[in-house]
Amino acid sequence: MDFTGDTMKEILDGIAMISAGKLADLEKAIPDDAYRGEFYRFSEQLSPDGDDIRTVAFTTGSQQEERIVALTAPKKELRARIHKATHPPQHTAEIETEHVGIHGVLLEADATRQKAGIIEVVDSNGVSHKIIVPRGMMRDIVEADV
Repeated sequence: MDFTGDTMKEILDGIAMISAGKLADLEKAIPDDAYRGEFYRFSEQLSPDGDDIRTVAFTTGSQQEERIVALTAPKKELRARIHKATHPPQHTAEIETEHVGIHGVLLEADATRQKAGIIEVVDSNGVSHKIIVPRGMMRDIVEADV
């Protein structure tokens, strides 16, 4: 089995879905929310700025069997398209959220739950903060050298 070729095919399939606006298909192809979110960010970084660069294209294969996948939507348009697909309008009351930064010592990382992990950080004031982390992102956030 050609894992490199298979991986490139999956990446290009995902980019093609994003370029065509088929984000529901991408959700089926990458069911894990955390990894799909990373793929969105990856695609957005690759997308053209719309001013100096208008198309970013990828070509794979050989002269006999060539595949070209292009991103033509500028970053801002792609970002809006992804946001619209991932944040459907809510018919309930708005939930207020606040983004905060916490600097401290990682006290605990629990990845035993099915849907999400929990990390606990103790800040410089000794206050403990428990943070819910999407399961697919635990490895990206917490890395241990044993």
